[in-house]
Amino acid sequence: MSETSVRINEEDVTVSKSSVKEAFQRTEQSLNDQEFEVRYSPWHFIEIEGERKPVKHVFLNIEPVSEVADSRQAFTTDEAEEVFDELGFELYSRKENAEEILRNTFEEILEDYPGRQGTASKDKRLYQLLKNKGPNFLKHI
Repeated sequence: MSETSVRINEEDVTVSKSSVKEAFQRTEQSLNDQEFEVRYSPWHFIEIEGERKPVKHVFLNIEPVSEVADSRQAFTTDEAEEVFDELGFELYSRKENAEEILRNTFEEILEDYPGRQGTASKDKRLYQLLKNKGPNFLKHI
């Protein structure tokens, strides 16, 4: 399927596969950006060519969607994912992979722990993992 429709703010919006790819390129937030991951942890991503970006951020960047939606609250994650799924895009849910993500986070912490000097608060990366990333995962498990 090369295009599909969705209703946003009581208007029918046609979304094409090419408009999704363009919106994906315009979307700066990416799971590959470690600062983004620590600061803000969305759980639903669209994946194109191995890169994952938040579903709602990409969806709002689709031109026909941005013309009728005033914010990411104008549509649900499920609505956006349904459009992406109908168009044949890969979706990734961190909730479905929470066990693996949490295990990887703990492994990352344990790898750094033996070599650190002083307290965790003096090691910015370790401190951010413990303070920011860990609670984000735990609240969704």
